[in-house]
Amino acid sequence: ARGRPDRTRALSQPEPRPPLALRPTRLSVTRVETLRRDPYAIFAEYVLRLKPLDPLGASEGARELGNAFHAVLAAFVARHPRGSLPAHARDQLVALAQSEFSAFAQDVDFQAFQWPRIERALDFYLDFETKRRDDIADILVERSGALTFPLADGSAFTLTATADRIEKNTDGGVSIIDYKTGAPPSMREIAAGFAPQLTLEGAMATRGAFADVAGGSPLAQGLYVKLMGADGGKQADVKTKDRSFAEFAEEHFAELAVYLSSFRNETTGYPSRPYPQFASRFAEYDHLARVKEWAAGDKGDEA
Repeated sequence: ARGRPDRTRALSQPEPRPPLALRPTRLSVTRVETLRRDPYAIFAEYVLRLKPLDPLGASEGARELGNAFHAVLAAFVARHPRGSLPAHARDQLVALAQSEFSAFAQDVDFQAFQWPRIERALDFYLDFETKRRDDIADILVERSGALTFPLADGSAFTLTATADRIEKNTDGGVSIIDYKTGAPPSMREIAAGFAPQLTLEGAMATRGAFADVAGGSPLAQGLYVKLMGADGGKQADVKTKDRSFAEFAEEHFAELAVYLSSFRNETTGYPSRPYPQFASRFAEYDHLARVKEWAAGDKGDEA
């Protein structure tokens, strides 16, 4: 047919193999999750050094709301890192939220729909906080840490993290908590190793990677706290009937060392979306990887 080529060449799934000298030797726990779900995105960000631009004229949305919520809770706990909460705790919490969310306050939709949901989430959080206080010796908020460990080829890799909340319990145990305003990962994703943020933070904590957390501290609990929703929020323990949070943490850390070691071989590439069922819905480098073209499944007539 006129205007149509005689033959077409199928576009294959990209899997770049950069030299070892260009491969990252330092990643955060959140970027490790990206590496597990979409290695090509790590190649684009750390090897090609491409950073996505924020859209022009973009309004404040879910990410900014989540950041504001984290700031509110961090400020509140920084005021009360241990002991029972004061009688006026709710007033303090609401005042912090009103200040932190002031950038949203001019939006009538925010005032009518979002703020009532935020207040319900604050009440949920305050109940959560009050119930935990008797077992807590100290709470660390927004605590950054780094852990360097060897890979199979003798090279060193550094894992970094900023934990939303680390609880040092009265019995010497440590609990790692992450706040989410969106949906937390499912236990299926966590167990399969595609959502290792909290478990790797746990492995780092018990290895002394965070200041003021003693190495060798037993891991008591890993917990996602979802804020917002019909009931104001909910808790999700990272454990199953067969495995504790501490067991998941050790398992994921051991798997990480093996996985990262595989990238120290130049025959190992950085494929785009190797596991579609676990791929992120909002991958920022999909257009660069031409995902819509190679994932279409139309092989055409190969030249």
